[in-house]
Formats: sequence, structure tokens, C-alpha cells
Amino acid sequence: MAKLVVLKFTGDLEGSGFHVSLEVGSESQRPTLETTGFLPPSPSLADCLQQHWHEAYRSVGSPWNHRILNGLEPCRIRPKRITYNGAIERLQACQQSAKLVETNMRAWLKSPSFREVELQLREALSREDEIRVLVRSDCTVVRKLPWHLWDFVRRYPNAEVSLSPLAVATQNFETCHPPKARVKILAILGHSDGIDVDRDREFLEQLDRADVTFLVEPKRQDIHDRLWEQAWDIVFFAGHSETEEETGKIYINPDESLSLEDLWYGLRKAVDRGLKLAIFNSCDGLGLARSLDDCQIPQIVVMRELVPDRVAQAFLKYFLDAFSQGDSLYSAVRAARERLQGLEDRFPCASWLPTIVQNPHAVPPRWTDLFEVDPTPRPTSVGEMMPFTSERFSNSLSNVPSPTTTSIDRGKISFLRFLGVSLASVALYFAIAPPFANWLNHLGEKALMSERWQQSKHYFQWSLRVYPYSAAALANLGFLYEDTQELDLARKYYHRAMLRGNAAGCNNEARLDLEAGHVDRAAKLLKQCWRIVEPDNQYHQYAILKNRGHAHLKLEDYEAAEDYLMQAIRLMPDGGAADCLLARVWEAQGRQQDALEPWLACYENASDYYYEEEQWKRQAERQLRAAGIALPKQ
Repeated sequence: MAKLVVLKFTGDLEGSGFHVSLEVGSESQRPTLETTGFLPPSPSLADCLQQHWHEAYRSVGSPWNHRILNGLEPCRIRPKRITYNGAIERLQACQQSAKLVETNMRAWLKSPSFREVELQLREALSREDEIRVLVRSDCTVVRKLPWHLWDFVRRYPNAEVSLSPLAVATQNFETCHPPKARVKILAILGHSDGIDVDRDREFLEQLDRADVTFLVEPKRQDIHDRLWEQAWDIVFFAGHSETEEETGKIYINPDESLSLEDLWYGLRKAVDRGLKLAIFNSCDGLGLARSLDDCQIPQIVVMRELVPDRVAQAFLKYFLDAFSQGDSLYSAVRAARERLQGLEDRFPCASWLPTIVQNPHAVPPRWTDLFEVDPTPRPTSVGEMMPFTSERFSNSLSNVPSPTTTSIDRGKISFLRFLGVSLASVALYFAIAPPFANWLNHLGEKALMSERWQQSKHYFQWSLRVYPYSAAALANLGFLYEDTQELDLARKYYHRAMLRGNAAGCNNEARLDLEAGHVDRAAKLLKQCWRIVEPDNQYHQYAILKNRGHAHLKLEDYEAAEDYLMQAIRLMPDGGAADCLLARVWEAQGRQQDALEPWLACYENASDYYYEEEQWKRQAERQLRAAGIALPKQ
């Protein structure tokens, strides 16, 4: 049984410090350990936390997108119009600020007056326990602290922290509700100017055993009607949001914003009918979470600060993957949060953002708690998969038929055995074929790198014979045919790879369209490529963003082109190709002086392998020489 740790903080960080009470016990049972302690005031921690979130963190990628929404800057934003100079310095300053917060917080939690509380906590728990740590406080600063950095949480791999207010009205969440065959999700895709909520939609559509109802930039009445019309297990929101004077708002369309208070009756009706979880994959969600007590929502997952679009998408994918595969809510949030660390070279403190806000009277559900499990006993062998009852056979399918067994029964038994062998063969194929095909594809890549064209082609073709669904082999064949100028075949294999979800094949097909002058088609295809690109594949993301910038340059949509190219440069500052295109964008806008710096980066970093990039480098050389800039040695 999972363990529940409740820490109540009464006081404030800057003045009086906190009186701390600790309770430890098993889930849904009375605590077996109760004790108290004290954490002293720490104005230095409060100051560096304030400075970190409001100055160092928010300055990364600033100025933010300046398309003003109802007089306020929109949230869950992609960095836009980033100043070319100083981005790396701001990133490093934010990372240093985060380290200072961590150092101060750890020193504070090691205060002698709190040490006994932590020692008893460790004695009462095992590292193998699944642990929910509920931090209850009304202090805003406590909610802003990165509790996952606490040494206790780090050392206990199955522990995760959630937040809750001190005073919460008692609510009976154990009321029985009619079971549903599938998980019911209401997904509100709100105002999305400048961000891509289509990725959120794709992740939700891929969920097993879920019926998802989407409301795209709905009106207020649309949301109310849906909340009242049927029972929901999960309510999801993606779009712009913000907290203003501790009140959270979501922007549901270009003209309307709502607080949870504006949805009070609908949300209470949803809770009464069994709503278990609300997810706000949007910015600055702690203000939204303050409405948890009033609306009685059992659990809310929010982002505690401004969240970059890419981080929001990655978190949702990682969380849904873990949660729908059987992890507890807390374990799924921890796993998804920790995976965000892979993005922190570009998006500092990404793993600090996801936060659970918990009603202390509720027990978090697992995915399988949200739908009715099929009561039919699951088969334990291939034979039992056939719809034959035990009355049809004397004991079991393995028994020898009696002399009175009819020819029909013998035929069924023969068919059953044939089916068992067939299913076993299929299972064996899918267990062996994909890794063997990957091995052949890898051999083909090695041969391709050594310019052994025929040998590499042979390996790629054999990879597809073994497993025709190998997207990587399809994309590699496309690259091989492009290298030998067989462009029709290259397009064919790139397209087949794209249909198998391969982002590289998709991007290369779009690049060929660009080179052929089919710019509109390329721009549409690149949007699809961005939807299927792997969240942790930096190179593929860079290539797609670079080509999206190139397409919009050709379309003379310079603002969008600049946006995509700047995102690419942030991902890979030494990529080169995006710098070449950015210089061309700025020159097209008459910003010749500004273009010199990206021209220099283009000259230094663009590849000599691709003909197009080689031409851009030559153009960069001409522009730099004309401006009297000394060129570095190549």
C-alpha cells in the first residue's frame, strides 16, 4: 500500500519561519507517526526565489511574444523576436540563479530544528515505498519552491510532492459512480495564438480506452453545456493562461478569458458525477489551483510558471505514456518531470514546472480506475482464446478426446491447434523481425558513411524484406536515392517513411518540394513533420524549424520565417544553416547591418556537404568582405 506523508507549514519564510507538523501513514488510514519541528525564517531564500522566477527565468528568451492579449502578455509562449546577442548569457544566468535557489533551499531544510523531523521521516519509510508527500501551506513562497530538489525526495525514488492549502472542506470522494467502458475526457483547446496545441490533441487522441471530446476555442456557454451534459473523468486545458493577483485565468478564445470561479457550477456538477483529475497544460497555473478547494476538484496538474510550448508538449506526452501504462498519478508526474531535464540546455528549469495540487481528502486514481475492466476472465493460454466452454470438453483442451467425440469436435480441436501455432508464429515474427531489421539498417548506415553505395542499398532493401514497416530503412533508402539523383524514388521512400511516423523522411520530402519550387506544399508538409518529430531529437527539430523558416522566407512571410529560424538557432547555436537563412530574412527586411552577425555564424558553421549550404557560405563570404569584416580561417 502506498504511503502518505503530510507536512503542514504554518508561518512565513521571511519573518517568523514555519512551525512544521509531520504525519506518516498508509494511504486511507490513520497516521502511524506524528511529530513537529520548526524551520527558521530565511529572507535570503525568499529573495533568491523571487529573483529567480521573476527576473532570471522570465528573461530567458525575452522579450516574449509581444502580441498583446486583452492588454496582457499571453502565456505558454514560444520565444519570439529574441535578441540575437545575449541569449546564451541569459540562459547561463538563469542556470546559475537556479543553482543558487537549490543551494539556499537545501541549507534551509538542513536546519537543526528540522533535522529530527526528517530523521523520523526516513526511519518510518523504505526506499521501495511508493510515497505521496503532501505539502500543505497557505504561503505562496512555499508553493514556488522546487520541492523535488529536497534531498529526501531525491533519495526516495518513488516519492513525489504535491501541494495543498491548510484548510480544505471535507468532501466524500468515495461516492460510487456508474462505471464507464472508456475514460471520458473533456479537452478544451483554448486560445492558441503563437503556440501549437495540435500536438496536445494528437497525444490525447492516441490514448487507449479513452473517449476524448474536443472543444476548440469554444465560447463560455459551450464549456458549461459540456460540463453539465455528461460525466467526465478528466478535464484538460491547453492554451494561454496566467495568474493575476493570485487568480488564475484561462483564455478560451481570442476574445474571452475565464477563471475557475466562472465555471463553478459546471465544475461542481462534474465533481459530483465523478471528475477525478484536471490538467492545465498552460502557464502560471498555481492561481488556477487555488480554486481547487472551492470547486472540490480532487487533483489538478499545473505548471507553476511560464512554460515554453515545447516543454508543455513534451510533459504531456511523457505523462500520458506513463499514466496510461499503469503508473500511479504521482509516479507518472515524477517520471515525466524528470524526463524534462533533457530539455534544460535550451529551456532551463523545465523539470521545475509540473506540479500536482491535491485535495488531501482524495486518493489519486490510476488509469485503470477510470474505466470498467472487462469482467470476462482473460485467457491464460492460446487455446483458451477460443470461445469454447469446459462443458464441450471432458476436462481441458489438452485431454485426449473420448471415443464418443464427434468429427465436428475433432475438427474444432484441429483448428484450435492450428490457430495456436499460427498465433505463436506471428508473435515470434514480431519479436524477432524488428530488431533484426534494425541491425540490417545499421549495417546499411555504416556502409553509406563509407560511401559503399551498393552495399548500403543491399542492406536497406533486406531490412525492408525482413520487416516492411521499418521507417528508418525507408528514410535511408530515400537519402541514398537522393544522393544518386534518383529524385522520384527518393520522394517515394521519404513519403513512405513519413507515413510510418518518421520525421526525418517527412522533412526530407518537404525539402525536395522546397528545392522544386512547391513552396506551399512544403510549408503544409513541414507542419505535419513538426507534429511527429521526437520531443528529444534536437537535430530533427532543428532541421524542420530551419526548413519551415526557409519556406516562409520564400513565401515572403518574414515575421514567421524569423520566428522559426530563431527557434532553430536556440536549439543548435552552431548549426549554421539557420543563421544563413536568418541573414537573408533580415536583408530582405532592409536590416543589412543586423544581418552581418548571422552571416558570420553562417560562414563559420554551415556545412560544405550540402550544395545549398555551400552556396550560402559563399554568399556570406561576399557579404562579410564587402562590409570589411576579417574572415576567420576555415
